[in-house]
This record gives sequence, C-alpha cells and structure tokens, in this order.
Amino acid sequence: MTIHNNSSKKKMILQAASSIVRDQGVEHLTLEAVAKAPGVSKGGLLYHFPNKEQLVSGMVDELTRNFTKDVQSHVEQDKQQAGK
Repeated sequence: MTIHNNSSKKKMILQAASSIVRDQGVEHLTLEAVAKAPGVSKGGLLYHFPNKEQLVSGMVDELTRNFTKDVQSHVEQDKQQAGK
C-alpha cells in the first residue's frame, strides 16, 4: 500500500513540476513551488527528489515514458502493417 502511495505522490510531484514549467516557465521551477502545488511538504518532495537536478531528471524520464507509450499505442492501433 505504501508503495502505491509513494508512487502516486511522486507522479503528483512530477505533474506539478511540469505544470509550473509549462504555465510559468522554467525559471519558476523551484523546489518550494513544486512542493506547494500538490500540497506536499518540502521534506516530502526531497524524499522523492533530493535535489532539483533529480527532479528535472524525473521529469525527463516521465516525459520519455509517456511519449514511448503514446507512440506504441499509435503503432498498435495502426491498421496498416507497412511502416509499423
């Protein structure tokens, strides 16, 4: 159960960080701003991402995973075999 909660909290943190970058720009990406957005403590944020570099790395990893899943989904739905 804890693993699920940690995983979903981590996902919420990454979504909050992505929203800040998208809506306000990367210059507004601070650990304080990211912690405030999903309502976690800064300590809670630091538990998942000990520094800003790891937070950004987590954002890139999440973006890459989502992109890969999206492409794979399109490939699986494509009715034409050529080009898959």
